Amino acid sequence: DPYAKPLKTTKLYLNFVDSNGCPAMDSVIIIVDPNRKFYIPNTFTPNGDGRNDYFRIRSRLLSIRQVKVFRIFNRGGELVFELKNFRPQNENFDNTWDGTFRGKLLSPDEFTYYAEIEYLDGESEVVRGTVLLMR
Repeated sequence: DPYAKPLKTTKLYLNFVDSNGCPAMDSVIIIVDPNRKFYIPNTFTPNGDGRNDYFRIRSRLLSIRQVKVFRIFNRGGELVFELKNFRPQNENFDNTWDGTFRGKLLSPDEFTYYAEIEYLDGESEVVRGTVLLMR
């Protein structure tokens, strides 16, 4: 019972001996769908109502090894939030932005984000976009 769990599409060769002692060989191609889906919302409302209070990269897929860097900038280009080397599957809010900067609530505005996402197969992706902070 061979077992394989490749990270990329792979062709495997199988060598075996049948019940009569005759050797045989076969091959099989295992097609890996990278399934690189994640969700980054375009709006959040950090108003303390318990709904949509935090901005984060959302994914429950295990194909994401880590987010190397997640940065958020205000309209003037100033860095207001940065987090490095975290897993987006972690939902305990230690990888989220709460709409504050230097301990103060920010006013409603549009912010730009930048993220570098690394997958288990070693590939990386850069994602950029905007998010609207509403109160």
